[in-house]
Amino acid sequence: RGDFYYNRQLFETAAADYKKATELQPGLAISFTRMGMCMEALDRIQEAYDCYDYALKLSPGDNTVIAYKGDALLKLKKYNDALNCYFEAISGDNNNEAALNGLASAIEEAPDALIAKLRAQRIKNPKEEIWTVILATTLKINKEYDEAIALFKELQKDDQSTDYYSSIAECYQLAGNYPLAIKYIEKAIENDPENYEHVFNKANYLYYMGQYDKAIEAANMCIEEYPDKGAFYAFRSMLQMCKKNYEKAYADVNTAINLGEDDTDSRFLRARALLFLGRNDEAMADLNVVLADTADAYHHAFAEFFMGNKEAALQQFDTLASKSSDDTYKLYNLACAYAMMNEKDKALRLLEQCFETGFYAFTQARNDVDFDNIRETPEFNALITKYEERLQKKLESMKDDEDADQYEEVTCEVPYTKKGGITQVKCEVNGLPLHFIFDTGASTISISSIEALFMLKNEYLSEKDIVGSSYYSDANGEISEGTVINLKEVKIGDAIIHNVRASVVHNQKAPLLLGQSAFQKFGKMEIDNDKKVVTITYKKKK
Repeated sequence: RGDFYYNRQLFETAAADYKKATELQPGLAISFTRMGMCMEALDRIQEAYDCYDYALKLSPGDNTVIAYKGDALLKLKKYNDALNCYFEAISGDNNNEAALNGLASAIEEAPDALIAKLRAQRIKNPKEEIWTVILATTLKINKEYDEAIALFKELQKDDQSTDYYSSIAECYQLAGNYPLAIKYIEKAIENDPENYEHVFNKANYLYYMGQYDKAIEAANMCIEEYPDKGAFYAFRSMLQMCKKNYEKAYADVNTAINLGEDDTDSRFLRARALLFLGRNDEAMADLNVVLADTADAYHHAFAEFFMGNKEAALQQFDTLASKSSDDTYKLYNLACAYAMMNEKDKALRLLEQCFETGFYAFTQARNDVDFDNIRETPEFNALITKYEERLQKKLESMKDDEDADQYEEVTCEVPYTKKGGITQVKCEVNGLPLHFIFDTGASTISISSIEALFMLKNEYLSEKDIVGSSYYSDANGEISEGTVINLKEVKIGDAIIHNVRASVVHNQKAPLLLGQSAFQKFGKMEIDNDKKVVTITYKKKK
């Protein structure tokens, strides 16, 4: 019954039931935990701490309760003790949601203390990857991008997880280095082509760069794969608005709304497209819906403006501006609003505040239709130029350790043998010598289950290398299902590739095939039938 009341946010009533439960069964830890949750919800933090502390005396080692105790300590501003609790919970369970959420709160409350303790924890436990992951993520949130990127790259060397490539890309994007953001999101796509979140992220990065046609191409790929996902149509509508293709923008956002993406954002976007098309009556219908959403203050103020109530809109925007001193995208939207209302000085002031918080999409700002009223003013162009030059100086020191000038193109020749028309080469997989068949029609490397089990038993593979399952094709065009594994290193001659996916065929007699997923990573591969060698041209670090 206490849970019933708690779930309905009747915390005082729930606490009374939990207290009664502790009296009926004094040794039941969960009753004290639940009572602590009520006390925390009622902002009676010391009482919450006491409840969690007692629950742990009854049930030591409960990682979730340890994390809850950390939450109470964090609210009591006992940061070191709080972090110790979170670290203890994560050491016991790397995926403990309560502890990870607690660390997310700690980033806001005590970032310096958290980063210092994470660095120490990483040194003390060098084999526990979780501390590197958390430190890198914390540094990213704290806008310490260079160190975050270095750590994510270190993680990527040991783990095929595309999350690290996408995290590297996100860091570069947040730092304003869009070319490298594109480079690494493309690596994420290459490693996991079925994850359209990466394709969508690429579309966003291209949008920030002002490359609308390429962004639309990426959005098209997302829509082709997920034709019933309204959010993709809404995003493409925004891109069409940037290109001033208002008919296409209207068609896309209309589709998004009809597919269920019927929220204030979409209604506002459709209203704007309709206004540009001169269909004012239809636009007013959508703006009335936006106006009814009093919880969305930004769109509410925009709706007031487009409906002709400039003074009311201006008053609302002034109120919002006074509360948005460090929110990058709110500042940008406010600058857009003031520009549309011909409030040039306010627009420039908010835009400069936006740039100071780390907004680097300068090409997008130059092209944004919302700035049409001030675009040609010398102050607008001088402001953007000032921050473009500042960013350029910063990016000169941000080098990618995979830059082309650090690599040279080399060639190696590897002998092959032919049996019955089949080309075989010697290679090493994670240090294990094997013979593979060249199969240009195969989509991936594939190995039989017997080889995979041997590698697993003899530590050439670990359970962490098992990625999942997928379908693959062979040279005959046949489609089969297999387990997907990550091969940390594949070596042919002197050429080495890292983190390449392979399919485990559930057939003990299946041959070992070297397919396209390997060929693409090695570089240029040619078979010289006269010399009976495979020539591999690849890039090697100098």
